[in-house]
Amino acid sequence: MKEKVIVRINKRRTGIGTAHDYDWKLEFYLVTGGRTIYLFTQDYTKGVYEFFRNGRSVNELRQYRKWNRNPRLDKTIEKIPLYRSYVLREIA
Repeated sequence: MKEKVIVRINKRRTGIGTAHDYDWKLEFYLVTGGRTIYLFTQDYTKGVYEFFRNGRSVNELRQYRKWNRNPRLDKTIEKIPLYRSYVLREIA
């Protein structure tokens, strides 16, 4: 079973007027067995979005080798197995 982690941008309006009146969030989803399952949301950072924008396989994330280059990306990749195991347990 191929599993993939994808990300979507959620842009919420916090006021009226300029582009600075938006709260940007990244929403992470696990795609497995033809289902898309919500994992978690975190603040938008360009590096994390760029890494996940085309989706990443779970196996690829397990073999991640570029640690300590982007601390925000490292923390995100560390969270994914925890959330993945939780949601898979809940839907089983």
